[in-house]
Amino acid sequence: MEAHSFDPQSRVWIYTSSRLLSDADVAKLEPAIDDFCTGWTAHNQQLHAGGLVMYNRYIILVVDETQAGASGCSIDKSVHFLQEMGKALQSDFFTRNLVAFEKGDAIEWIDFKEIPNLLAAGELNAETAVFDTSAATYGELKNWKKPLSQTWMQRYLKTA
Repeated sequence: MEAHSFDPQSRVWIYTSSRLLSDADVAKLEPAIDDFCTGWTAHNQQLHAGGLVMYNRYIILVVDETQAGASGCSIDKSVHFLQEMGKALQSDFFTRNLVAFEKGDAIEWIDFKEIPNLLAAGELNAETAVFDTSAATYGELKNWKKPLSQTWMQRYLKTA
């Protein structure tokens, strides 16, 4: 996926794998994503789309809607594609409960319900770098790693 070829307002969908994907899984998934994006259409119009796997856990799809907009049917096609890839790789790409944060040089994934406990234990704090998967545009994706206090997870700071 060429970064320079997408408008900052391009739509982004971020999917989280239920498990860490092996390098072999990623090697199978990336060409499948490329093939899907090459043939992805909305109302018989080719979408300017791309996708990639990041950190062996996130699948990111991008559509530049300045050229052709994604429709409900085209989004359904992407969901179906990811469901099929999930079956093939024995992973669920629709996991919504996992949150990633940086711990030293590593990235750790936790169930978001653990955030209050980790804050109370001092393992997370307002400045911990987390991945905000609520990014909706390509421009937001460029800054999706941010302090916990600048994400939807900030609400847990009040209870810790």
